[in-house]
Amino acid sequence: MGKAKKGLVDTQDSKVASSVPVKEKQLMEVKLGELPGWILMWDFTPRGTAGAFKELKHEWLLKYH
Repeated sequence: MGKAKKGLVDTQDSKVASSVPVKEKQLMEVKLGELPGWILMWDFTPRGTAGAFKELKHEWLLKYH
């Protein structure tokens, strides 16, 4: 009774919540149910929007320049 069957995998880990805060996840790491909350965590103020464009420009320059 105490022996595990070969080929079976414990899927309990998939039910455990992620330890990474939603705010720190990249878009491809966000689950569909977390998407509205992830979007609402963005900073939509003029300063936050300008900062996002500045960050995108910096990433683009690092990649293509």
